[in-house]
Amino acid sequence: MSALLFGPYIGVIGGGLGSGIGAVLGGYPYWFVPTTVIESVNALTTGFIGHGRGRPMMILACLVGGFCFWMGYFLVEIAWFGLGPALIELPLNVVQWMVCLVVAIAVVTVVQRAYPPVKYWAVKRKES
Repeated sequence: MSALLFGPYIGVIGGGLGSGIGAVLGGYPYWFVPTTVIESVNALTTGFIGHGRGRPMMILACLVGGFCFWMGYFLVEIAWFGLGPALIELPLNVVQWMVCLVVAIAVVTVVQRAYPPVKYWAVKRKES
């Protein structure tokens, strides 16, 4: 959401670093580095594609960024736990990805309608 609302760089702080800190506070400190990296790539991708654009581009951005999230966690889980457990996690990560997509688009749409200036809080990109 932060990448869609405020751009990719603010998204890295909120989505990447914030998620990493959340992993530590949630009792999973060993997930700090992979979570921060994966969620930062997700935020950069989502922000570069979807920030300052309409709903169709925001959905595309969440799909592409979510794929980075999904693949990143899958690769880390293979390395740490093996292929079997990583495959078991795949459907759960897809569900999380889709729920996050729906919630993010809904929240961003509501925030932008309620407070239109939020679209201009980060660097405004030129429409292509």
